[in-house]
Amino acid sequence: MRRSQIRIRGPKRAERLGDEYPCGYAAGFQEGIVQAMLRPEWAQGFYHKLRAYYLLTHTSEDLNDWDDAAQKTARAIPVTNAGLNA
Repeated sequence: MRRSQIRIRGPKRAERLGDEYPCGYAAGFQEGIVQAMLRPEWAQGFYHKLRAYYLLTHTSEDLNDWDDAAQKTARAIPVTNAGLNA
């Protein structure tokens, strides 16, 4: 299946997944960050396996979406403005 057939973004995806989608997404994002910090070797190994699997159905150019998403997230939630009192 091609990316264009399975990718749904924005409000339509949230509607389809229900009201609890944002909370679940945020919790998963938080756990992913904690996992990457506490077990970086596991996170890198998982990344490489996920990347290899992704490339079975996508082009290497499609990986640019990952970098774009990472950049957008870093710009949208700067560490200094994350609201954490650390």
